[in-house]
Amino acid sequence: MLKSVIVGLDDTKAAQQAQAFAISLAKRHGAKLTGACVVDVPFLTAPEAQPLGAGYYKALKDSAQLERAQADSANILAAFCEKCRQTGVPQTTTTYHGDPYAELLKAAAGSDIIVIGRDTSFHDGDEAEQTVGDSVARLVKDNPRPLIVTPPEPPVGDTVLLAYDGSLPSLRAEQLFVLLGLASGKTVQVISIHEEKAAALALAEEARAFLQLHGVKAEVQGIVSDADPADILLAEMTSLNAGLMAMGAYGRRGWREKILGSCTKTLLRKSPAPLFLHH
Repeated sequence: MLKSVIVGLDDTKAAQQAQAFAISLAKRHGAKLTGACVVDVPFLTAPEAQPLGAGYYKALKDSAQLERAQADSANILAAFCEKCRQTGVPQTTTTYHGDPYAELLKAAAGSDIIVIGRDTSFHDGDEAEQTVGDSVARLVKDNPRPLIVTPPEPPVGDTVLLAYDGSLPSLRAEQLFVLLGLASGKTVQVISIHEEKAAALALAEEARAFLQLHGVKAEVQGIVSDADPADILLAEMTSLNAGLMAMGAYGRRGWREKILGSCTKTLLRKSPAPLFLHH
């Protein structure tokens, strides 16, 4: 059962979608919602080459940047609170000061799940649409809690996909996805990919059996292919109008490539739907 959600707040397009997704998630499950801004102190005060005697001016510059970042964070928090008020979702907010990854990792200890936009950086920058923020990449790789990473645009449908390869990360992701109640009331489309049809179907049926054990309706697809699984999953998300895809590590070599392998990186950059990721 989902009890608490923390959402990373920023002003990027994907971060805006993260807010909308987190608010909807908290409302649906009656979960505690926390909006978190991070003033990236290490980034804003990073050492830089300067002429002798310029330390005073560097200190003034750092102070001005920190003050501006604090003001920006306050504005972002206020806008988030107003969105929550309009949708009737209670919330709390906090501003951390430090390295975004480290601060969110500490915050995750008191939350069931982290929702974050894929381009979230917590500092000014004209991020490209397919950029994955450094803190986001680190959270995907090293974080004990599941993560929902949102793209810049809202999903066009409500279908839930489960990418399943029978690996340990895939098993863990499916279990936590179900136990948190994220599959409740949904029809889940299980997708398994293998070079042999029987093996692909066996994997998909294995996942469906677990879902049915918990009262979740599921349909299965066993896809025969030796192509890059990222391309296949992206095509399926588009064709099925996916509103969310859940997955663990899903790799090409034996379907067990480690987290942040090429398949996961591609999906993080290009997925048209939010990704539930756990390992």
